[in-house]
Amino acid sequence: AAQQYEKAGTVLQQAISALESLRASRPVLLADALSRGVQSLADGDSPAAVAAFTRALALDPENVQATHGLARAKTLDQVIELYKKARAAEKQADLKTAEELFARINTLDPEFQPAVQALSRVRIQLQDREFNAAMARFLQALAEKKEKVARNALARAVKLRPQSPLVADGKRQLRQLVTEQTLERLQRNYGQAVMSEQWQQAMDFCVQALKVDPQAAFALVGREKAGRRLALDKALRNIIRHPLRLQEEAVLTEVRQILAAARAVIEPGPELSRQIAAVDTLLVRAARQVEVVLQSDNATEVVMYRIGRLGRFSRRTLRLRPGRYTIVGSRPGFRDVRREFEVRSDGKQQFLQIRCTEVI
Repeated sequence: AAQQYEKAGTVLQQAISALESLRASRPVLLADALSRGVQSLADGDSPAAVAAFTRALALDPENVQATHGLARAKTLDQVIELYKKARAAEKQADLKTAEELFARINTLDPEFQPAVQALSRVRIQLQDREFNAAMARFLQALAEKKEKVARNALARAVKLRPQSPLVADGKRQLRQLVTEQTLERLQRNYGQAVMSEQWQQAMDFCVQALKVDPQAAFALVGREKAGRRLALDKALRNIIRHPLRLQEEAVLTEVRQILAAARAVIEPGPELSRQIAAVDTLLVRAARQVEVVLQSDNATEVVMYRIGRLGRFSRRTLRLRPGRYTIVGSRPGFRDVRREFEVRSDGKQQFLQIRCTEVI
Protein backbone atom coordinates (compact mmCIF):
# COMPACT_ATOMS: atom_id res chain seq x y z
CA ALA A 1 0.00 0.00 0.00
CA ALA A 2 2.94 2.33 0.67
CA GLN A 3 4.42 1.20 -2.64
CA GLN A 4 7.39 -0.21 -0.75
CA TYR A 5 7.56 -3.15 -3.09
CA GLU A 6 10.98 -4.35 -2.21
CA LYS A 7 10.12 -4.56 1.48
CA ALA A 8 6.78 -6.17 0.68
CA GLY A 9 8.54 -8.81 -1.41
CA THR A 10 10.86 -9.59 1.48
CA VAL A 11 7.97 -9.97 3.94
CA LEU A 12 6.01 -12.17 1.53
CA GLN A 13 9.07 -14.35 1.06
CA GLN A 14 9.31 -14.69 4.84
CA ALA A 15 5.62 -15.72 4.96
CA ILE A 16 6.18 -18.33 2.25
CA SER A 17 9.13 -19.72 4.20
CA ALA A 18 7.08 -19.84 7.41
CA LEU A 19 4.23 -21.66 5.65
CA GLU A 20 6.62 -24.15 4.13
CA SER A 21 8.19 -24.72 7.56
CA LEU A 22 4.73 -25.20 9.11
CA ARG A 23 3.73 -27.67 6.38
CA ALA A 24 6.91 -29.62 6.94
CA SER A 25 6.30 -29.88 10.72
CA ARG A 26 2.65 -31.00 10.31
CA PRO A 27 3.27 -34.77 10.94
CA VAL A 28 5.18 -33.97 14.11
CA LEU A 29 2.49 -31.61 15.33
CA LEU A 30 -0.24 -34.17 14.55
CA ALA A 31 1.60 -36.92 16.41
CA ASP A 32 2.14 -34.58 19.35
CA ALA A 33 -1.56 -33.61 19.45
CA LEU A 34 -2.67 -37.27 19.31
CA SER A 35 -0.18 -38.19 22.04
CA ARG A 36 -1.39 -35.37 24.26
CA GLY A 37 -5.00 -36.42 23.66
CA VAL A 38 -4.36 -40.04 24.60
CA GLN A 39 -2.45 -39.01 27.73
CA SER A 40 -5.20 -36.60 28.74
CA LEU A 41 -7.77 -39.41 28.41
CA ALA A 42 -5.62 -41.61 30.63
CA ASP A 43 -5.28 -38.78 33.15
CA GLY A 44 -9.04 -38.16 33.11
CA ASP A 45 -8.54 -34.56 31.89
CA SER A 46 -11.50 -34.09 29.61
CA PRO A 47 -10.86 -30.42 28.55
CA ALA A 48 -7.23 -31.13 27.67
CA ALA A 49 -8.22 -34.25 25.72
CA VAL A 50 -10.89 -32.32 23.79
CA ALA A 51 -8.37 -29.54 22.96
CA ALA A 52 -5.69 -32.00 21.83
CA PHE A 53 -7.94 -34.05 19.56
CA THR A 54 -9.54 -30.87 18.16
CA ARG A 55 -6.07 -29.62 17.23
CA ALA A 56 -5.28 -32.99 15.66
CA LEU A 57 -8.42 -32.78 13.53
CA ALA A 58 -7.42 -29.29 12.46
CA LEU A 59 -4.17 -30.76 11.21
CA ASP A 60 -5.86 -33.80 9.66
CA PRO A 61 -9.71 -33.63 9.43
CA GLU A 62 -9.94 -37.28 8.27
CA ASN A 63 -7.84 -38.72 11.06
CA VAL A 64 -9.72 -41.72 12.55
CA GLN A 65 -7.79 -41.78 15.83
CA ALA A 66 -8.50 -38.13 16.46
CA THR A 67 -12.21 -38.55 15.66
CA HIS A 68 -12.48 -41.56 18.00
CA GLY A 69 -10.45 -39.83 20.72
CA LEU A 70 -12.61 -36.70 20.59
CA ALA A 71 -15.77 -38.83 20.96
CA ARG A 72 -14.26 -40.53 24.03
CA ALA A 73 -13.13 -37.21 25.45
CA LYS A 74 -16.67 -35.79 25.24
CA THR A 75 -18.06 -38.65 27.40
CA LEU A 76 -15.08 -38.80 29.76
CA ASP A 77 -16.63 -36.69 32.53
CA GLN A 78 -19.79 -38.84 32.53
CA VAL A 79 -17.69 -42.01 32.52
CA ILE A 80 -15.60 -40.85 35.47
CA GLU A 81 -18.69 -39.88 37.45
CA LEU A 82 -20.30 -43.28 36.81
CA TYR A 83 -17.04 -45.00 37.71
CA LYS A 84 -16.92 -43.25 41.09
CA LYS A 85 -20.50 -44.36 41.85
CA ALA A 86 -19.79 -47.89 40.71
CA ARG A 87 -16.68 -48.16 42.89
CA ALA A 88 -18.63 -46.85 45.88
CA ALA A 89 -21.33 -49.47 45.31
CA GLU A 90 -18.68 -52.20 45.03
CA LYS A 91 -17.09 -51.15 48.34
CA GLN A 92 -20.51 -51.34 50.00
CA ALA A 93 -20.96 -54.90 48.60
CA ASP A 94 -23.86 -53.69 46.44
CA LEU A 95 -22.57 -55.81 43.59
CA LYS A 96 -25.68 -55.72 41.42
CA THR A 97 -25.66 -51.89 41.33
CA ALA A 98 -21.91 -51.88 40.71
CA GLU A 99 -22.34 -54.33 37.82
CA GLU A 100 -25.06 -52.19 36.24
CA LEU A 101 -22.94 -49.02 36.47
CA PHE A 102 -19.77 -50.65 35.13
CA ALA A 103 -21.83 -52.09 32.27
CA ARG A 104 -23.17 -48.60 31.43
CA ILE A 105 -19.60 -47.32 31.35
CA ASN A 106 -18.66 -50.11 28.95
CA THR A 107 -21.50 -49.02 26.67
CA LEU A 108 -20.34 -45.39 26.74
CA ASP A 109 -16.63 -46.17 26.42
CA PRO A 110 -15.61 -49.82 25.91
CA GLU A 111 -11.93 -48.78 26.09
CA PHE A 112 -12.07 -47.35 29.61
CA GLN A 113 -9.88 -50.06 31.14
CA PRO A 114 -10.61 -49.43 34.84
CA ALA A 115 -14.30 -50.13 34.16
CA VAL A 116 -13.52 -53.15 31.96
CA GLN A 117 -11.42 -54.71 34.70
CA ALA A 118 -13.88 -53.78 37.42
CA LEU A 119 -16.83 -55.29 35.55
CA SER A 120 -15.00 -58.59 35.17
CA ARG A 121 -14.06 -58.54 38.87
CA VAL A 122 -17.62 -57.77 40.03
CA ARG A 123 -19.15 -60.43 37.80
CA ILE A 124 -16.79 -63.03 39.24
CA GLN A 125 -17.85 -61.97 42.75
CA LEU A 126 -21.52 -62.16 41.78
CA GLN A 127 -21.01 -65.61 40.30
CA ASP A 128 -19.23 -66.73 43.46
CA ARG A 129 -22.07 -65.38 45.56
CA GLU A 130 -24.70 -67.11 43.43
CA PHE A 131 -22.74 -70.36 43.43
CA ASN A 132 -22.40 -70.32 47.21
CA ALA A 133 -26.12 -69.57 47.58
CA ALA A 134 -27.02 -72.44 45.25
CA MET A 135 -24.81 -74.86 47.18
CA ALA A 136 -26.31 -73.65 50.46
CA ARG A 137 -29.83 -74.31 49.11
CA PHE A 138 -28.66 -77.71 47.90
CA LEU A 139 -27.22 -78.71 51.28
CA GLN A 140 -30.32 -77.47 53.10
CA ALA A 141 -32.61 -79.44 50.79
CA LEU A 142 -30.35 -82.45 51.15
CA ALA A 143 -30.62 -82.28 54.94
CA GLU A 144 -34.42 -82.03 54.64
CA LYS A 145 -34.44 -84.87 52.06
CA LYS A 146 -36.18 -82.70 49.47
CA GLU A 147 -34.81 -84.40 46.39
CA LYS A 148 -36.43 -82.16 43.76
CA VAL A 149 -35.33 -78.91 45.45
CA ALA A 150 -31.82 -80.30 45.92
CA ARG A 151 -31.62 -81.36 42.27
CA ASN A 152 -32.67 -77.89 41.02
CA ALA A 153 -30.19 -76.13 43.31
CA LEU A 154 -27.34 -78.40 42.25
CA ALA A 155 -28.21 -77.89 38.57
CA ARG A 156 -27.77 -74.14 39.07
CA ALA A 157 -24.42 -74.70 40.81
CA VAL A 158 -23.28 -76.98 37.98
CA LYS A 159 -24.11 -74.27 35.43
CA LEU A 160 -22.04 -71.73 37.36
CA ARG A 161 -19.06 -73.94 38.30
CA PRO A 162 -19.18 -77.22 36.35
CA GLN A 163 -15.64 -78.23 37.36
CA SER A 164 -15.92 -77.39 41.05
CA PRO A 165 -15.02 -80.20 43.50
CA LEU A 166 -18.05 -79.12 45.52
CA VAL A 167 -20.26 -79.88 42.52
CA ALA A 168 -18.72 -83.34 42.11
CA ASP A 169 -19.29 -84.08 45.80
CA GLY A 170 -22.83 -82.71 45.55
CA LYS A 171 -23.63 -85.08 42.69
CA ARG A 172 -22.41 -87.98 44.83
CA GLN A 173 -24.55 -86.90 47.78
CA LEU A 174 -27.59 -86.45 45.53
CA ARG A 175 -27.18 -89.96 44.14
CA GLN A 176 -26.97 -91.25 47.68
CA LEU A 177 -30.15 -89.38 48.65
CA VAL A 178 -32.00 -90.75 45.63
CA THR A 179 -30.83 -94.25 46.52
CA GLU A 180 -31.95 -93.86 50.14
CA GLN A 181 -35.36 -92.49 49.14
CA THR A 182 -35.85 -95.22 46.54
CA LEU A 183 -35.03 -97.90 49.09
CA GLU A 184 -37.31 -96.29 51.69
CA ARG A 185 -40.17 -96.22 49.16
CA LEU A 186 -39.60 -99.83 48.14
CA GLN A 187 -39.42 -100.88 51.78
CA ARG A 188 -42.75 -99.16 52.49
CA ASN A 189 -44.29 -100.84 49.45
CA TYR A 190 -42.86 -104.17 50.56
CA GLY A 191 -44.38 -103.73 54.03
CA GLN A 192 -47.78 -102.90 52.54
CA ALA A 193 -47.60 -105.93 50.26
CA VAL A 194 -46.75 -108.16 53.23
CA MET A 195 -49.66 -106.74 55.25
CA SER A 196 -52.06 -107.47 52.38
CA GLU A 197 -50.40 -110.87 51.74
CA GLN A 198 -49.53 -109.95 48.15
CA TRP A 199 -46.41 -112.09 48.04
CA GLN A 200 -45.62 -111.71 44.35
CA GLN A 201 -45.65 -107.93 44.75
CA ALA A 202 -43.52 -108.23 47.89
CA MET A 203 -41.01 -110.31 45.94
CA ASP A 204 -40.96 -107.79 43.07
CA PHE A 205 -40.25 -104.89 45.45
CA CYS A 206 -37.33 -106.81 46.98
CA VAL A 207 -35.89 -107.56 43.55
CA GLN A 208 -36.15 -103.88 42.59
CA ALA A 209 -34.45 -102.84 45.83
CA LEU A 210 -31.56 -105.25 45.26
CA LYS A 211 -31.01 -103.76 41.83
CA VAL A 212 -30.58 -100.37 43.53
CA ASP A 213 -28.43 -101.75 46.36
CA PRO A 214 -27.38 -105.44 46.29
CA GLN A 215 -26.74 -105.24 50.04
CA ALA A 216 -30.13 -103.79 51.06
CA ALA A 217 -30.83 -105.70 54.29
CA PHE A 218 -34.64 -105.57 54.19
CA ALA A 219 -34.64 -106.82 50.60
CA LEU A 220 -32.28 -109.73 51.30
CA VAL A 221 -34.41 -110.91 54.22
CA GLY A 222 -37.68 -110.00 52.52
CA ARG A 223 -36.87 -111.82 49.30
CA GLU A 224 -36.34 -115.07 51.21
CA LYS A 225 -39.53 -114.62 53.26
CA ALA A 226 -41.60 -113.57 50.26
CA GLY A 227 -40.29 -116.52 48.27
CA ARG A 228 -41.34 -118.99 50.95
CA ARG A 229 -44.75 -117.41 51.42
CA LEU A 230 -45.31 -117.12 47.66
CA ALA A 231 -44.59 -120.82 47.20
CA LEU A 232 -46.89 -121.68 50.13
CA ASP A 233 -49.64 -119.42 48.76
CA LYS A 234 -49.44 -121.01 45.31
CA ALA A 235 -49.50 -124.52 46.81
CA LEU A 236 -52.58 -123.75 48.94
CA ARG A 237 -54.38 -122.11 46.04
CA ASN A 238 -53.67 -125.14 43.88
CA ILE A 239 -55.08 -127.49 46.53
CA ILE A 240 -58.24 -125.43 46.87
CA ARG A 241 -58.60 -125.15 43.10
CA HIS A 242 -58.27 -128.93 42.54
CA PRO A 243 -59.91 -130.67 45.50
CA LEU A 244 -60.49 -133.95 43.61
CA ARG A 245 -56.75 -134.67 43.65
CA LEU A 246 -57.12 -135.40 47.35
CA GLN A 247 -58.44 -138.88 46.58
CA GLU A 248 -54.85 -139.96 45.89
CA GLU A 249 -52.91 -141.02 48.97
CA ALA A 250 -49.63 -139.45 47.80
CA VAL A 251 -51.40 -136.16 47.25
CA LEU A 252 -53.02 -136.37 50.67
CA THR A 253 -49.62 -136.84 52.28
CA GLU A 254 -48.20 -133.85 50.44
CA VAL A 255 -51.21 -131.68 51.33
CA ARG A 256 -50.87 -132.54 55.01
CA GLN A 257 -47.22 -131.45 54.90
CA ILE A 258 -48.16 -128.18 53.18
CA LEU A 259 -50.89 -127.59 55.75
CA ALA A 260 -48.42 -128.20 58.59
CA ALA A 261 -46.05 -125.61 57.05
CA ALA A 262 -48.94 -123.13 56.78
CA ARG A 263 -49.91 -123.66 60.42
CA ALA A 264 -46.29 -123.06 61.46
CA VAL A 265 -46.39 -119.48 60.12
CA ILE A 266 -46.27 -117.00 62.98
CA GLU A 267 -49.05 -114.40 62.86
CA PRO A 268 -50.77 -115.58 59.67
CA GLY A 269 -52.82 -112.97 57.90
CA PRO A 270 -56.50 -113.20 57.01
CA GLU A 271 -55.80 -114.77 53.61
CA LEU A 272 -53.55 -117.49 54.94
CA SER A 273 -56.00 -118.21 57.76
CA ARG A 274 -58.78 -118.53 55.18
CA GLN A 275 -56.67 -120.89 53.08
CA ILE A 276 -55.81 -123.05 56.10
CA ALA A 277 -59.50 -123.32 57.00
CA ALA A 278 -60.43 -124.16 53.41
CA VAL A 279 -57.81 -126.91 53.12
CA ASP A 280 -58.84 -128.26 56.52
CA THR A 281 -62.39 -128.54 55.24
CA LEU A 282 -61.23 -130.26 52.06
CA LEU A 283 -59.21 -132.78 54.06
CA VAL A 284 -62.21 -133.58 56.24
CA ARG A 285 -64.34 -134.06 53.16
CA ALA A 286 -61.66 -136.12 51.45
CA ALA A 287 -61.51 -138.46 54.45
CA ARG A 288 -65.29 -138.87 54.51
CA GLN A 289 -66.45 -142.02 52.69
CA VAL A 290 -69.57 -141.83 50.59
CA GLU A 291 -71.78 -144.83 49.90
CA VAL A 292 -71.96 -145.65 46.17
CA VAL A 293 -74.40 -148.33 44.96
CA LEU A 294 -73.42 -150.14 41.75
CA GLN A 295 -76.06 -152.04 39.79
CA SER A 296 -75.19 -154.58 37.07
CA ASP A 297 -76.62 -157.66 35.32
CA ASN A 298 -74.55 -160.36 37.06
CA ALA A 299 -72.99 -161.10 33.67
CA THR A 300 -70.74 -158.09 33.14
CA GLU A 301 -67.20 -158.24 34.52
CA VAL A 302 -66.64 -154.96 36.37
CA VAL A 303 -63.30 -153.28 37.10
CA MET A 304 -62.86 -149.91 38.87
CA TYR A 305 -59.57 -148.11 38.37
CA ARG A 306 -57.54 -147.60 41.56
CA ILE A 307 -60.04 -149.82 43.43
CA GLY A 308 -59.60 -153.12 41.65
CA ARG A 309 -61.63 -155.94 40.10
CA LEU A 310 -65.20 -156.09 41.38
CA GLY A 311 -66.30 -159.12 39.35
CA ARG A 312 -69.89 -159.89 38.41
CA PHE A 313 -72.82 -158.82 40.53
CA SER A 314 -76.35 -157.54 40.42
CA ARG A 315 -75.86 -154.94 43.15
CA ARG A 316 -72.84 -153.92 45.14
CA THR A 317 -72.30 -151.17 47.63
CA LEU A 318 -68.92 -149.42 47.97
CA ARG A 319 -67.68 -146.75 50.35
CA LEU A 320 -65.48 -144.33 48.40
CA ARG A 321 -63.70 -141.08 49.16
CA PRO A 322 -64.81 -138.03 47.15
CA GLY A 323 -63.13 -137.76 43.77
CA ARG A 324 -63.28 -138.87 40.16
CA TYR A 325 -63.45 -142.56 39.32
CA THR A 326 -63.50 -144.67 36.18
CA ILE A 327 -65.34 -148.00 35.96
CA VAL A 328 -65.21 -150.45 33.04
CA GLY A 329 -67.54 -153.35 32.23
CA SER A 330 -66.71 -156.16 29.85
CA ARG A 331 -68.62 -159.26 28.62
CA PRO A 332 -67.82 -161.78 25.90
CA GLY A 333 -69.70 -160.94 22.68
CA PHE A 334 -70.58 -157.45 23.86
CA ARG A 335 -68.95 -154.04 23.48
CA ASP A 336 -67.13 -152.86 26.62
CA VAL A 337 -68.75 -150.10 28.63
CA ARG A 338 -66.77 -147.31 30.29
CA ARG A 339 -68.22 -144.90 32.85
CA GLU A 340 -66.56 -141.92 34.53
CA PHE A 341 -68.26 -140.49 37.56
CA GLU A 342 -67.58 -138.16 40.45
CA VAL A 343 -68.19 -139.00 44.08
CA ARG A 344 -69.42 -135.83 45.67
CA SER A 345 -68.42 -134.78 49.15
CA ASP A 346 -71.95 -133.97 50.31
CA GLY A 347 -72.32 -137.47 51.83
CA LYS A 348 -75.43 -138.41 49.89
CA GLN A 349 -75.70 -141.97 48.58
CA GLN A 350 -75.05 -142.28 44.85
CA PHE A 351 -76.25 -144.88 42.31
CA LEU A 352 -74.54 -146.09 39.13
CA GLN A 353 -75.47 -148.72 36.56
CA ILE A 354 -72.78 -150.63 34.70
CA ARG A 355 -73.69 -153.38 32.23
CA CYS A 356 -72.77 -154.42 28.70
CA THR A 357 -75.81 -154.36 26.41
CA GLU A 358 -74.48 -153.76 22.87
CA VAL A 359 -73.90 -157.03 21.04
CA ILE A 360 -70.80 -157.10 18.79
